[in-house]
Amino acid sequence: VTGLDDSEVDGDITYDLTVTTVDASSDDAYDELSEVVKVTNQDDGEPSIIITQSSDTTITTEAGGTDEILIKLSAAPSTDVVLNVDINDATEGTIARGIDPAEAWNNDKGLTKDAEPSGINLTFTSTNWGQPQTIEVTGLDDLDVDGDITYDLTVATVDASSDDAYDGLSEVVKVTNQDDDVAEPFVTTWVTHNVADGMTDSTSITIPTG
Repeated sequence: VTGLDDSEVDGDITYDLTVTTVDASSDDAYDELSEVVKVTNQDDGEPSIIITQSSDTTITTEAGGTDEILIKLSAAPSTDVVLNVDINDATEGTIARGIDPAEAWNNDKGLTKDAEPSGINLTFTSTNWGQPQTIEVTGLDDLDVDGDITYDLTVATVDASSDDAYDGLSEVVKVTNQDDDVAEPFVTTWVTHNVADGMTDSTSITIPTG
């Protein structure tokens, strides 16, 4: 059973799939038998923000490794919908807006990304609502041996600038920035030195081996 699409925000629709004996062509013992299966076609017209992650995760590295997410709407809005994209830890990553591939040829530097600070707004219209817009996430480096850090990238409707049907919607993507710092190994040694009256004493010193 394959669902069919429509452009309406009409919710999930349940209909009947009926299996019935063709009496004239069947063993009489099976005549008049039938069974009904309830089939639900899930609506994709319900207003929502659809986010696609690469490999179902978003991972960057402190060495400047990047990852991308794709953002679109689930159904055509009546008026424009503005989504704000932001991160809650600017020490671990930055975000950039992808350039529309159709316009990339006009970029005199041949770039395909437009670097921007946090707080990017994406506008979706009644015509481009189903075309994914790209956000690139780039990891930032620090000198701390702090392990892999996970932070939030939030995509939320700007209610005052958007179709009311999309008001109050938000989605959170967990981004992991992989640490590239390694703790230096240390070695502890004992140093013996003379003190008064021919006595000796020892002091421990910890020295990095790197």
